[in-house]
Amino acid sequence: MASKVKYQLNLRGIFNRAFSDKSAGVRRQLLPIISRPEFKRVVGQRVINEIVKRTTELNIDKNDIPFTGYSTSYKESDNFAIYGKNEGKVDLKLTGEMHSSMVSVEKFGANIQIEFVDQFNNDKAHGHINGTRTKAGKKLLPIRDFFGLPKEAEEAIIKQTVLDQSGGAGEFDVDLLLSQLQVFSSSSSFSSPLVVATEATFSDVLSEGLSGN
Repeated sequence: MASKVKYQLNLRGIFNRAFSDKSAGVRRQLLPIISRPEFKRVVGQRVINEIVKRTTELNIDKNDIPFTGYSTSYKESDNFAIYGKNEGKVDLKLTGEMHSSMVSVEKFGANIQIEFVDQFNNDKAHGHINGTRTKAGKKLLPIRDFFGLPKEAEEAIIKQTVLDQSGGAGEFDVDLLLSQLQVFSSSSSFSSPLVVATEATFSDVLSEGLSGN
């Protein structure tokens, strides 16, 4: 029985990285979104979807490194032919059960954890992540650590989910409002109708998003 495989994500930390180009005030206004149960649920599913895509379609590990190819003995085995495997496509997929058994578990505060629903699939994942050897030390399965995402992928998921849940505005619209507020907030000599309109619009977007309507 292998130890429990888990991928922990601190959503606040990722949020701070994703929105590091925004002012502290803007980040404070958006921050409450990340502790919502619905936000954590959506992020968790998007993380799982991205792991599956990278594994089965792109055939790369959590560090963007292509998976080690199949061994000659496996490529010549009956199982390789029966399951219709492609020697040029290492996707860690035989029945698809391991991939479909990943779940996102909500943790305290702005934290989630990706894990497997049962010991059987946990053990399969553990074998891919860490590799396996015989008691004599002969390699059976190479390390193919698929279980995780690069920081850039984590940040992209958090940013898009925040934007999706902050009033339903698209990424371009929200970024435009943020940039306008930052530009005009530096000018204290007058308050033009454009500044007032921009601030009011942004306030409406945030209010609607934070209220959950």
